[in-house]
Amino acid sequence: MKVPRTLSEWSNIAQIVSGVAVIVTLVFLILGVRENTEVVRQSVYASNQSSFNDVQIALLTDSDSMRVWTAFVSMDTTGLDKLDEQRLNTIVVLFFRSFETAYFSERNGLLGEEEWRRLARNACTNFVRVGATGREALLKAILSVEFMEHITSTCLEVEAP
Repeated sequence: MKVPRTLSEWSNIAQIVSGVAVIVTLVFLILGVRENTEVVRQSVYASNQSSFNDVQIALLTDSDSMRVWTAFVSMDTTGLDKLDEQRLNTIVVLFFRSFETAYFSERNGLLGEEEWRRLARNACTNFVRVGATGREALLKAILSVEFMEHITSTCLEVEAP
């Protein structure tokens, strides 16, 4: 092997070495971004599940909330007083805010397709209940136009539970 003698020869070798270093660095960056993306997805999924769990725990630990939720699920809220109606409206809003967050997370690639499909089925089931109990205006006032358009068009074909 010929030993470089001139500055020009050393410069050529340095350029080759730096080119290889750039390629190696890019490979490591790509691997790091992929790993980070998976961590972000898992974090978003866990956060979304936590928000649903918080609402469900509140229902389980408060008999009044469970009673109004049961009326909602049965789609017969006629016996609820004003306080019960407000309690139910709050629960419905909390659930649909979680659905909306999941929708935007999925749309932005942060929630897996399978997780979103499961949540979307649940959202549609509850959206039918929203319609049966006259709460569409409540959701329209609280949720984004885009999500409301999506949920309305997606859930048209869902039958009452």
